[in-house]
Amino acid sequence: MSHKNDHNPMSYRVSAKMETAMRHIQEFGSNTLYAERRSRTLLSEVISQTISDLTVPCPGIDQKYWSNKANNINIAANKIDMLLIHPGETFSFWHTVGKTTKRKGYLESSIISDNHVMLGVGGGLCMFVNAINRLVRLSPLEVTEAHFQSDALVPDQGERVPLMTGTMINYNFRDFRFTNPTHQVYQLHVYCLNDMLYCELRCEDSIKNGYRIVEKDHHFRKEGDSYFRVSKIYRETFDKETDEVLQSELILDNHSRVMYDYDLIPKDQIKDN
Repeated sequence: MSHKNDHNPMSYRVSAKMETAMRHIQEFGSNTLYAERRSRTLLSEVISQTISDLTVPCPGIDQKYWSNKANNINIAANKIDMLLIHPGETFSFWHTVGKTTKRKGYLESSIISDNHVMLGVGGGLCMFVNAINRLVRLSPLEVTEAHFQSDALVPDQGERVPLMTGTMINYNFRDFRFTNPTHQVYQLHVYCLNDMLYCELRCEDSIKNGYRIVEKDHHFRKEGDSYFRVSKIYRETFDKETDEVLQSELILDNHSRVMYDYDLIPKDQIKDN
């Protein structure tokens, strides 16, 4: 089964402008302390890291736009690389990266809005934000704003890894933000090389506890004429020495519309209502 892109781009742009204006009003006079300082040197301890393939296609988007996605992520990564997040500071993706425009070198690629795929200047950055989201969830840093879309855009490649996709941004009303409630300085080290995106979260010293992302009750379910991926995704804080779970936090009550051919859904993962 295929999914036709019938989302109205003009309606999306009008709605986005209204939401952006509202966000600017909300931010006016805000006392948020944003992370803005960079370092020329890397902090010593790697807390979490991830590698993403920039060539993964998006359904409904021509192959010629795949390289545009890599271009856009590379520009944004250069804005964020080596950024320090001091105690009490907030990282905001849009505050750091700014608006994506042609003048800054951004190109058209895939944008997903309400599970519909379209083209837009600066498209493809959701993949970058998703990688940062995973880094932060595996640390003591606290996510204060995150938005999600379908994480069933394409069939799983190999073993299922929760939270590998699905994080969503739109300038600037859907942001990704996290704060540093610890007494240490943290650092984002992000760069593109050979069609791969490399991301690291670093800090000054080792941390006491460990963190992991756990998915429970993962399955697919038919609702009406559509299929959905259903699961609950948690961040577990555990004692590094004993592996005792100290805290379990629900990150996402996942209910994602499947955006690819339903025949590719593993039959043994489909459950009745």
